[in-house]
Amino acid sequence: MKRRGAASLAAASWILLVLRWFDAAAPFRPAWLASVPPAVLAFLCAIPLFVLMTRERGAVSAVFSDQSSQSLWLVITLTVLFRLPLAWQGAAGYLTPDGALSGIVALHVRDGIDHLVFVPHVPYSGSLKSHLTAALAALIDPARAFALVSVFFYALFVAAVYRLARLAAPDRPWVSLAAGLYLAFAPAFVTRYSLSNDGNYVEILALGMATGVTAIITLDGESNWFEGVQLLALYGMLAVAAFFLV
Repeated sequence: MKRRGAASLAAASWILLVLRWFDAAAPFRPAWLASVPPAVLAFLCAIPLFVLMTRERGAVSAVFSDQSSQSLWLVITLTVLFRLPLAWQGAAGYLTPDGALSGIVALHVRDGIDHLVFVPHVPYSGSLKSHLTAALAALIDPARAFALVSVFFYALFVAAVYRLARLAAPDRPWVSLAAGLYLAFAPAFVTRYSLSNDGNYVEILALGMATGVTAIITLDGESNWFEGVQLLALYGMLAVAAFFLV
C-alpha cells in the first residue's frame, strides 16, 4: 500500500505539474492550481520517486546495470569526456536555425515569458531540450548549456545502444563494447549532431527509448515498478505529442 500511495502521489503531482507549467494546458487548468508554485508540485513528484528508488535499489540497478556494468560506465564516461571540450569551447559553432528557435524558447522559459510544448514554426520540434537548457542557462552561457544538454541526451542514446547490443549478443561482450566505443568516438557528422542545439528529435528519442525499454522487459521475462514508471512516462510523452500534433 505504501508503494502504491507513493506512486499515486508522484503520478498525481506530475499531472498537476504539467497542467500548471505548460501554456497549452491553460484551458484545462483549475483556477486554484494557478496559485500553486510549480516548484512545490515538482517537489511532491520527486520525493515519492526518491523514496521508492531508495527502498528498491535492486529494482533500479536491474534496469541500469548488469555483469558488464563496468564496460557500460566506461563507454558513457568516454562519450562525455570526448565531447566536453568541444561543448565548452565551440558551443556557438553548433548553432542551427532550428536550434536558434529552440534557444529562444529556452530563454523564454528561463525568463518566465512562456512555457511552450513545441517550438514555434517548427511543430515537429519538442521543447524538452529547451526546458533543460533553461535551467542550466541560469548558471552558464546558453549556447554551452544547449551543447551540454545535447551531450547528456547522446550519452543516454549510447547507453541504450550498448544495452540492446548486450541483449542481442549476451555471449559476446565485445559486441556491445565495440558498439559503444564506435558511438563514443563517432564520425564527424554524428559527433556534430551530438553537440548540436537542434531540438528536432523528440519523437526519435521517445520511440527509441520505448523500443529499448520494451526489449529489456520482454527479453528478460520480468518486470518491476521502475520499468512500469518508465513506460507510463513514455506513454505520456507520446500522448502529449500526438495530442498537439494532430
